[in-house]
Amino acid sequence: MKLKICGNGFKDLDNPNIWYSNENSDVIQWLSEGNVPEPEFTEAELAQRELNNSISEAKQYLASTDYKMTMDYYATLTLAESSELTLKRVEAREFIRLSV
Repeated sequence: MKLKICGNGFKDLDNPNIWYSNENSDVIQWLSEGNVPEPEFTEAELAQRELNNSISEAKQYLASTDYKMTMDYYATLTLAESSELTLKRVEAREFIRLSV
């Protein structure tokens, strides 16, 4: 038996159609014998999830500041505010471009 943590239970890696609960006697026996299940997510999967979250945040920032780039709104900003806004938008676009 080879198990992988899956939510509140375990998935059998030898037969992915089989899922065990934490209370399953076979699982309890398997664990008591010193066996260790594989983690739910690999390091690569966790890193990809983190990257996807960061890309999503950058896209949300760009979408939430689009209206600020109109001439009417942009003209109401101070030089420092407009420079900061422009810089942050450039950084967000660059981050997305380099991450995809």
